[in-house]
Amino acid sequence: MLCYVKKILKYFADVLCIFLLLIFLGCYHAPKETGAYLDGNHGNQYWKMVEDCGYEHCYPKVDYLQSTTMTVRLELTNEKWKGENFFIVRIHFMDVREPLIFKPSKVDFNLKSGKLLKAKALNCAYTIWNVEYLRSYIAIKEPLTINKEGCYLFFFDHPILSAKDELIMDLRQAVTIGGKETDIPVVIFRRMKTDGGS
Repeated sequence: MLCYVKKILKYFADVLCIFLLLIFLGCYHAPKETGAYLDGNHGNQYWKMVEDCGYEHCYPKVDYLQSTTMTVRLELTNEKWKGENFFIVRIHFMDVREPLIFKPSKVDFNLKSGKLLKAKALNCAYTIWNVEYLRSYIAIKEPLTINKEGCYLFFFDHPILSAKDELIMDLRQAVTIGGKETDIPVVIFRRMKTDGGS
C-alpha cells in the first residue's frame, strides 16, 4: 500500500513540474535588444521618447516618440531571422492629430561612423519576412498622406548591427504638416546594455 501511495505522489510531482515548466515557457519573452533614443542635442521640449507596452503581456516594451501632434512607435528588429542576415526598422504613426505627409524616400539612415545606409520602405501589412521576398518587393517612393495612423517598414539588406553600432534616423525632411517640415528630432537606435556590459 505504501509503495502504491509513493507512485501516486511521484506521478503528481511529475505532472506539477511539467505544468510549471509550461507556464514558464508561455510567459517568457526575450528582452528588447535595441532601444530608440533622442539625440541629446535636439533641444525641443515638445518631443519625448517613452517606453511603454506594445505587445501581449506588455513585454518586451517598445519605444514611442511623442509630441502634441502625434505618437510614433519605433522598433528596430536586429536579429538573424531564420538564418537570414538583415534588419528592419518599423515606423508606426499613431494618434496623428493633424494630417501629415510622409515621404519614405526622404528618411535618412546613417551609422555612427557616418556611413549612409540605404533602406527599402514597405507597408507593414502583408509583408513576408523573407530576405528574397524583401529584396524583390517594390519600395514605396511616393509621398503618403496620413490622417490618423500609418505603419511602414524599412528593410536593410545589411548585416545586423553589432553591439558597438548605432543607427541614426533623421525624419525631418520626411514628415511635413501643412506643407512645412516638422521639428521631429533625430532618433538613435542602439543596443540595450546587458549585465555582461556588451
